[in-house]
Amino acid sequence: WRPVCVPHRQVKLGLDPPRDRGAGVHLAFIMVAEQVGHQPPKPPRKLDAVGLVAEVKRWIAQGHQVWCVQEACGFGFTLHRQLEAVGAHSLVITPQALGDRRKTDRLDASQLLRYLSRYVDGQRDELRPIPLPGGFCSDSHSEGGGGTTA
Repeated sequence: WRPVCVPHRQVKLGLDPPRDRGAGVHLAFIMVAEQVGHQPPKPPRKLDAVGLVAEVKRWIAQGHQVWCVQEACGFGFTLHRQLEAVGAHSLVITPQALGDRRKTDRLDASQLLRYLSRYVDGQRDELRPIPLPGGFCSDSHSEGGGGTTA
């Protein structure tokens, strides 16, 4: 077991994009739960896709390693590719059950962040990336690869 990189240089994001394909991705708000290093997670907040990608790009420029996870949905594949294009490690997973609690965007984003935090810390059984159209969603950045593979 070993961490993927220096923990204080990691930014981890649990993302809950909208599931309605009718509103264009540029109009949609994404619920974002954020954790920097091993600090306590920040309360989930809403960002649009452009703002999220710009923030991820800024963190990467500052030397952070950015990890993102989201459930598969209508916007997920587009957002995944945008995040990878700016250098993030982006994972897409099948929708997860949260147990007895009612699902909300805030709860989803926070739970995904908890799974991602454990995954990045070496507990690889916490998340299972899924195959995506045109490639496979993986964490191959950390294994020396170059992102998605065909």
